[in-house]
Amino acid sequence: MIQNRLKAIKRSIIIIFLSFSTHFFPLYAQEKGVTPESTEAQDVEPKNYWALIIGISEYEYFNSLDYADKDALMFYEYLKSDLGDKLPDHNVKILLNEEATGAAIEKGFGWLVKNVEEGDIVYIYYSGHGGQEDLSYKKLGYLIGHNSFDNTLSNGGNYPMFYLQTILETLSFQNKATTYFIADACHSGKSDGEDLEYFNTTLSSEVGQITKVLSAQGNELSFENAKWGGGHGVFTYYLVKGLAGEADNSPKDGIVTIRELNRYLDDHVPPETNFKQNPTIISQNVLSKVSVINEDFLASLNSESLNLELDHSSLLASRNVVDGFTEEDMVFYDSVVNLLKQYNFHNKANSGALDLFDDYFEKHNNERLKSQLLEKIYISGMDYTQDFINMFLSDSHKRDSINYDENDAIQLLEWMEPKYTIEMEKNQIDSRTIFFKSVKVHWDYHTGILTDSDVWIGIIRVLAAS
Repeated sequence: MIQNRLKAIKRSIIIIFLSFSTHFFPLYAQEKGVTPESTEAQDVEPKNYWALIIGISEYEYFNSLDYADKDALMFYEYLKSDLGDKLPDHNVKILLNEEATGAAIEKGFGWLVKNVEEGDIVYIYYSGHGGQEDLSYKKLGYLIGHNSFDNTLSNGGNYPMFYLQTILETLSFQNKATTYFIADACHSGKSDGEDLEYFNTTLSSEVGQITKVLSAQGNELSFENAKWGGGHGVFTYYLVKGLAGEADNSPKDGIVTIRELNRYLDDHVPPETNFKQNPTIISQNVLSKVSVINEDFLASLNSESLNLELDHSSLLASRNVVDGFTEEDMVFYDSVVNLLKQYNFHNKANSGALDLFDDYFEKHNNERLKSQLLEKIYISGMDYTQDFINMFLSDSHKRDSINYDENDAIQLLEWMEPKYTIEMEKNQIDSRTIFFKSVKVHWDYHTGILTDSDVWIGIIRVLAAS
């Protein structure tokens, strides 16, 4: 009798404990990197689709990669094949190689936050180096831009991971969008030896309507080789194949869920790399639909017949202009962009980028074109000073070899400051926004370099010697 009562008490305790534990301790999925199955798939058509795609194979100061730019193009081609007209060109920004500077990456994220609305779906793809500083205990991580200097990551030319996390949370909580962030970073054999654990673990937290698909875990590296699709990273190669339909397995219903994609990557990437690379997916909604079968694209991918033309996508990236611009607008736009690439801001013949800009908009009223070119001028100005800094960091004796005219630089600042201030006011960039401090710091930092270069030259020489 007593034994029966003790058994009953034990059963009650077990039931109470299980109820307590499921309420206070989350039940995580048993799949690597996946979080609770909290939401069923919903077929609600989004208002708009957006994509920021970054692929960097060519670096100024880091070891170059073989296929990062091709990986970015393959992901873009998949999105266009899958979404078609739902993803118009003016909702896409592609930054490849020399276009993907630290300033351009920063502007790309700002472009998303400024334009994405509630109910939209956003794709952010990055393929390139990831790195971290090694002085602080946090080992702060960075997306490495084309013009980042390898020995001083905090100096510029890259994008800090804590900024990236803030952008993802802003898109989720402020813009109320669904965001997919895909990172194929930390490439094996080309990583310059940096410790990469913080790069991957920084993004390991789940938050809001954000799904993060990461090529590796912790301190792992990502592999690329010609054997994967004629030349790709193993992660992006199987990611795109999975999204196009090969991940549709349980159940086989023409739809790929996050859970199915996670299993597919887990089944293919680790065995292909002797289990040295293990992708991770972090999401609150593992049952949600991430794609539908795209048989035509999958057939092209398997036959290695995809047309990944760098020139076409570079043109799209450099223009990124909405439909409706006149031929005269486009000729003018290309002329200014080409001058900016040469850092030809102003010259005695009044034929520099700033001169053309002022002359054109005295006669034409096109706010969209004007706004896009102001962004290009801002990026070019930041890249100009970054190149100046990098030159001294790499060799303090190279000052005479850099094409730098302090008077022209000051003219650039005088020209940019009122126009950029107007842009900030128009776009409501003030002290209440997350971008204000970033913009203010960048502006003050580069203003100091340009207007008092003798002081900065001394500081940079000390840094270069340390």
